[in-house]
Amino acid sequence: MRVALLITSVLLFLTCTNSVRILAIFPMLSHSHYTIGHTLMKELAKRGHEITFVSLFPEKEKVNNLTSVVLDGIQQKYQESKSSLSPFSLHNIPSFLTIFMLNQMTCQLLEEILEHETMQALLKNKDKQYDIVLSEQFMLDGLLAVGQHFGVPYGLVSAIGPSTWSNHLVGAPDIPSYMGSIITENKVHTSFYTRMNDIIQKYVPNSPHIYDIIYNTSLIIYNSDVALSQPLPTAPNMIEIGGFHVLPPKKLPDDLQKLLDNAKNGVIYFSMGSVMKSKLLPLEKRQEILKALSKVKETVLWKFEENLPDLPPNVVIKDWFPQTDLLAHPNVKVFITHGGRLSTIEALYRGVPIVGIPVFGDQTMNMANAVSCGHGVMIPYGDLSEETLTNALKEVLHNPKYSISAKHGSSVLQDQIVNPIDKAEYWIEYVVKYKGAKHLRLASVDLAWYQHASLDVILFLGVVDLLLVWVFYKIARRLCCRSKKNKKQKVN
Repeated sequence: MRVALLITSVLLFLTCTNSVRILAIFPMLSHSHYTIGHTLMKELAKRGHEITFVSLFPEKEKVNNLTSVVLDGIQQKYQESKSSLSPFSLHNIPSFLTIFMLNQMTCQLLEEILEHETMQALLKNKDKQYDIVLSEQFMLDGLLAVGQHFGVPYGLVSAIGPSTWSNHLVGAPDIPSYMGSIITENKVHTSFYTRMNDIIQKYVPNSPHIYDIIYNTSLIIYNSDVALSQPLPTAPNMIEIGGFHVLPPKKLPDDLQKLLDNAKNGVIYFSMGSVMKSKLLPLEKRQEILKALSKVKETVLWKFEENLPDLPPNVVIKDWFPQTDLLAHPNVKVFITHGGRLSTIEALYRGVPIVGIPVFGDQTMNMANAVSCGHGVMIPYGDLSEETLTNALKEVLHNPKYSISAKHGSSVLQDQIVNPIDKAEYWIEYVVKYKGAKHLRLASVDLAWYQHASLDVILFLGVVDLLLVWVFYKIARRLCCRSKKNKKQKVN
């Protein structure tokens, strides 16, 4: 009995010492961003870590070791405010206006998050101890002040890959010649950080300046992988775990399984995601899409959120499909998508080529990567018509290179030396263990912009070169004058 008790005590001790107390803040309005954070934290909770998960969405199921903190009212407020504005109307907004809108929206959202009574109660609860704070990196860098507030290491989880929005936080380079960006004017303006600093000073008392906070980021976890885009330079504390949210396929509902199994000509799956709902498509676009879909022999499964009259016989609509599980079925030949990050990853993971109709945000960048990697065709939303969709489907369905590239990309994405969740868990524990892991920081984080570009060195060398040229000029001129004087004296 004593031996059994001793063994139990040792096991409990080992479990406790390996457990990390994580405060995870994922307050973005889009459900896909919530999915990234919740999937990661749910898996860490299953491994015994203690998670406090802050979001705008209630939990659908109870998860052991995960305490859900919902900031009620924020998501509902934004849903009501955008009800009169279709997201499909955003496709032709100039990029400089897009960055302005994002700045405005994220600063407003940050203030609503920090002033929320539930968030304030969490910040004032000094009895609750955390080992690390993780928040989503999507222009909400001010949330890093929460980690500073609790005096623990803090890191970020990015829904996209390395970009100008995050690289500067850990000193990684931004090289515009080959590193893509979400939008053209992607530099974060000083005024944006100034406003953000005012907000955190107001709601997180005694915070350092935002620059002192954000450039002390210990870790950035990216939902990216080399299979999804070209290789990019990274810092030691930039960790890629792209595809981590794609789990082994579950059994499909019986009616859907039967439909897929019996589709002798194959299946085209069509979804515009959770925000870009198909029901919001303008009537003329719907009609163009239906004309194109009526021409294919494949069965089309279209995620459409309301009844749609006059459907072609080969088109089946439902308001929801189990996307990742459906894409795993061997009869799925093409995925028509808006080009969202999760959708493009899930398609590649399952080896399904895509036809992308990007509208705004990172969708164009994601589709450009798919086109570059050879497993996708892109139709900008403004160019969407019966003809362009018909041609794109013909190309992807009948040219085997797209399927071959998708299967190759799937193999690369899944061929990992370490499971992505294991990698994330290891580095989170590592940062906690080494109190923020300062030794992973690049020296460039502490350099001024002109030092980072070596402009001070270039200026110094330029001045030295000019001085040397001036000195040589003076010497040469003096020698020349002396030579002329000597010649004149000889003549005389």
